[in-house]
Amino acid sequence: MATKTPPKAQAEPGADLLQGAGETDGTPTTEANTDQEAISPAELPALIALTCPFGFYDESKNLRMWQAGQVVTDADEIKLLVDFGAEHVIPE
Repeated sequence: MATKTPPKAQAEPGADLLQGAGETDGTPTTEANTDQEAISPAELPALIALTCPFGFYDESKNLRMWQAGQVVTDADEIKLLVDFGAEHVIPE
């Protein structure tokens, strides 16, 4: 007598959207990209413009958020955004 394999459990709606977004268990990560070498301050541009919104909760659980199109000129924020992989362009 052949036995049937039980059907696979359905994933929660939207679970596929979390894949590759740094949220594998539902908890956002706040660690910088480790796939890339850290960029030295001398290599950073003087300003960047974000191409899409970017945000995260810092270690103090404060929301850090930047809007799409926002131009960032603060060197510390530029380094943070570039290290964390925020999508941006360098305006001419």
